[in-house]
Amino acid sequence: LDTVAPSTPTLDGPSGTIASTSALYIASSSGASTYEFRASDGTVLQNFSSSNKITLTSTHGVSKTVKVRARDAAGNDSGFSNTLSFTPDVAGPGAVTINTPASPSNDRTPTWTWNNVESGATYRVRLSDNNGSSYGNYTSYSASTSYTPSTLPTTSGTNYKIQVQAKDSLGNEGAVATSGTYTLDTTAPSTPTFSAQPPATGNDQ
Repeated sequence: LDTVAPSTPTLDGPSGTIASTSALYIASSSGASTYEFRASDGTVLQNFSSSNKITLTSTHGVSKTVKVRARDAAGNDSGFSNTLSFTPDVAGPGAVTINTPASPSNDRTPTWTWNNVESGATYRVRLSDNNGSSYGNYTSYSASTSYTPSTLPTTSGTNYKIQVQAKDSLGNEGAVATSGTYTLDTTAPSTPTFSAQPPATGNDQ
């Protein structure tokens, strides 16, 4: 006669917000031969079987829960394990709003700034020197919400833009934002010339 239940399973797997729409959970119990997985409301997710694993799927922002119990060869059931839940976050942060420095200007180290779109976000930037027709390489992601390039070339009349992309703490990348145009003007105005000479001074009567 065997009336001793297997040990209450330990359930391992992700918990909280994750950057995936699927999550794998693994149960372990001493003396178990089969496992049954349920949602926290009691809905059976996987009937008693020899598999101690279950993969749950969901959609962005929709939470799923799971708990498990074990059964031994004699038909004795354990209590339910701890309950775990996960919520997929597979959407990137929103696009930033970029503040373009005033121009035309002779400032060769202008600074672009933008808003912080969400807590924990980081940003990468790339620069265009042809008004957005093409861009250089992105910088590495950082928490900074401003960008000051190395000294711009002295070529007057060059039109610059930047693009900024945000990434959330889970690694989801957001939409790319494009700045307005910054025009570098390092050309001095022409030297003034007089159109008339002042009258000569003297004591002629």
